[in-house]
Amino acid sequence: RRSSAPPGSREVGCFFSGGVDSFYSLLKHQDEVTTLILVHGFDVALEDHDLWGKVSKEIREVACELGKGIVEVETNLRSITDPIVDWNDLFGCALASVALALAPRFERVLVPSSNSYGYMEPHGSHPLLDPLWSTEDMEIVHDGGEADRDEKVARIAGNESVSRHLRVCWRNTGGAYNCGKCEKCLRTMICLLAVGGLDRCTTFESGLNEAAVAAMEITSGPLLRFAEENLRRLERTAAPSGVSRGLRVSIERYRSRLVGREIGAVGASLVQSPEWMNARDDVLQAIWETQRRWLCQSIFEKGLKAARRAVSAGPLPRLLSRRPRP
Repeated sequence: RRSSAPPGSREVGCFFSGGVDSFYSLLKHQDEVTTLILVHGFDVALEDHDLWGKVSKEIREVACELGKGIVEVETNLRSITDPIVDWNDLFGCALASVALALAPRFERVLVPSSNSYGYMEPHGSHPLLDPLWSTEDMEIVHDGGEADRDEKVARIAGNESVSRHLRVCWRNTGGAYNCGKCEKCLRTMICLLAVGGLDRCTTFESGLNEAAVAAMEITSGPLLRFAEENLRRLERTAAPSGVSRGLRVSIERYRSRLVGREIGAVGASLVQSPEWMNARDDVLQAIWETQRRWLCQSIFEKGLKAARRAVSAGPLPRLLSRRPRP
């Protein structure tokens, strides 16, 4: 049903979780956005009331500091969809469903982008998909794709509300607002360090050091891209070199695993090919003729180590240790 309110008289909303993307869109459209939309049941589990209490309190303070209204929505949508579809493929239409439910109140709703226009791939929220959820009375806008994540951090880091309320964590270990240890926390802290905003940000309790960064697990291409963006920005600043070293270790570990998987896939297809079956005996014979000294030595050394372990754990050492000394 069409709204009877005249154009311009209704509100402009922005989905807001307290993260980098949502803060970027809010501050970019600060003069236009009237209301923050906070959803309980998407990135904070519906049953986690303690964490939600912390998140709600912080986001309400952001709204108060910036002079915005706030709408809190509670939904059990994920209890229905998680068993059948990946959240990364679904969350865009989930946000759209909330926006459409609020349509009589809003004439325009911003969906902060996850990726920049330079790295678009099939995703639950996409600049070609999100606007298609719009109706005659309400426009849904995919916002912020003009900036990479490190550029967004650089643009928002100086804002006092960001320093006091930034929330990026998805693990929330022990109910923490930001755990400071997961990949997303570490990547954000690294970027804040590179742009000079980490010391001002009070929402990360743990510090940033080389060991923690080196142990950071990169598990996908997009996360590798974020890490490489951070490394390039670190190298342009006077940030501590230990953090850069740790980040290189994390990046190289992921790249090595990636190469290993590719080699494994090629090797698996090779050994099943007719060409390998025809050449197998000749290849194995050539390896034996050129490397047999090394192969024999390796086998002998392994056997000798096993024998030493067996002797040291056997009855003879125990008998000798019990023999009376003169």
